[in-house]
Amino acid sequence: MLKETWLTRLLDSRGLKRPDGRMLYGYRLTNDEYRSLHEELASEICGKVSLWHATYVVAHFAPLFVLYAAEWWRREYLGGAWRWTPIIESFGGDAVEFAANLRTEAVMRGFAYWGHRPSSEGKKFFGAVAAHGGLPLAFIGQRGGKLAAIMENTLRLAARYEWDESAIIKAVEEQAGSLPDSLHRLEIYGLVAKMVLAMLELRQEFNLAGVEDPFALLAERDPDWRQRFPLPLEDETAQKLLNGLVREAAQQNLAGSSSIFVVERQIRLVDGDRYELSSSLACPASVSNERLGALFGQSPQEGLPRYFSIDVQVGERQPLAECRQVLGTQT
Repeated sequence: MLKETWLTRLLDSRGLKRPDGRMLYGYRLTNDEYRSLHEELASEICGKVSLWHATYVVAHFAPLFVLYAAEWWRREYLGGAWRWTPIIESFGGDAVEFAANLRTEAVMRGFAYWGHRPSSEGKKFFGAVAAHGGLPLAFIGQRGGKLAAIMENTLRLAARYEWDESAIIKAVEEQAGSLPDSLHRLEIYGLVAKMVLAMLELRQEFNLAGVEDPFALLAERDPDWRQRFPLPLEDETAQKLLNGLVREAAQQNLAGSSSIFVVERQIRLVDGDRYELSSSLACPASVSNERLGALFGQSPQEGLPRYFSIDVQVGERQPLAECRQVLGTQT
């Protein structure tokens, strides 16, 4: 029968008596811990009892199952549809036996143990696993630098325009056309946004802009700076992503532009030796009424309405931004 000792050892090694509500990637399982977790599920569950029995009788199967699923996603997902079958079969389980209703019970119990309650809508359970696992590094490692380029470009724009998380997620989504279809998910955009936000915090906290050796400065000021990201420390792909972000964060801000809206054009590697020219239009999170009104030919006496929309036209006209005046300010 599955014993509590594996979970107890994991929590003890993190200085915890019980789960503290962090995302599952925050427990930072090592390669050895991941292997031992796999062995625990394979030998103590599939080797001895049914998955029905494990879900309803073996108290700690469910938390170990969702933790393993999250780790498998980050370490071993290689593309294609988001499905439970390869996860279940990877530790010797029968995906047919582990039907949707039984699996739902295990996922709900498992996340509850860790202090989380995922959405129960459709395939959101798998989305919760992806969000708690972090970026699928095995898959990303096979697909070159496309995601890295998106992250670095988004960091550059977010630093310039002081974007919040929602604006960062939207920017990532708008650039996601170069990513494989299986990564066109809100959970992925959210994970990328967490990477960018963590880097922005480090950039501001340690004044990285213009620093010649940002890695040395971070190592001196905060040896555990890598712990702020939803990535493991042992993975080569993770290190490449982090290194690219740090180098971008250390770049000096471009000279201020008198324009409110800025178009950036980039040549991006698509496949092999094929490149494409792409454009993006960026706008700040806030701007003064006077400056924005002047752009559209409004006199200070006329002023701007409290709520309005801005459209952009490049061939076809389409919405760009929804605007509202911040109460008590002139922005």
